[in-house]
Amino acid sequence: MPKPGSRLRLVDVAERAGVSLATASRALSGRDGVSAEVADRVRRVSQELGYVANPYARTLAGGASSTVGLVVHQVDDPYFSEIAGGVIEVAAEQGLLVQICHSGRDPHFELRQIRHLIAQRVGIILIAGSGYTDNRVEAETKAELAAYQSLGGRVAVIGRHSLGADAVLPDNEAGGRALTEHLLGLGHRRIAVAAGTEG
Repeated sequence: MPKPGSRLRLVDVAERAGVSLATASRALSGRDGVSAEVADRVRRVSQELGYVANPYARTLAGGASSTVGLVVHQVDDPYFSEIAGGVIEVAAEQGLLVQICHSGRDPHFELRQIRHLIAQRVGIILIAGSGYTDNRVEAETKAELAAYQSLGGRVAVIGRHSLGADAVLPDNEAGGRALTEHLLGLGHRRIAVAAGTEG
């Protein structure tokens, strides 16, 4: 048992449950190799003692953390907040946490955010936003993500086409056509388009 005032450790749970440290770790993380009876006992003891896993220790011991890194251009933009809400919902179903980074539409700052997420050993990186016209920064970002993926990291992008990762590409052309057809159907003939800059 831990001494009064000392921080409860996984080894304390293992001792109380009568199992090895490795078995206690596997039982609490839901990994294979532990019978249902032993896993239930370890979880029950963990709850009785009030043990809370240290995610930093788990990351150091087991590689990537159970965190998803999400990079968006503008966190208060309805488009990106909708994406963030969906990511958070699906991640929660998988027992994952989401760390949101805001690039402010700056390719250099976005690259710094990606490097920070990699240094934090997140298991998955999602990047939402259109591509940049700065080819040098795009190439650096692609290289960082390729190295991250070669070590087992997972990457997906939304609206990006040149980062060497799985991509969700909105069908902007079909959307624009549907919108125009709708406006024409309403009888409008003078239609203006407000577009952002190329970058």
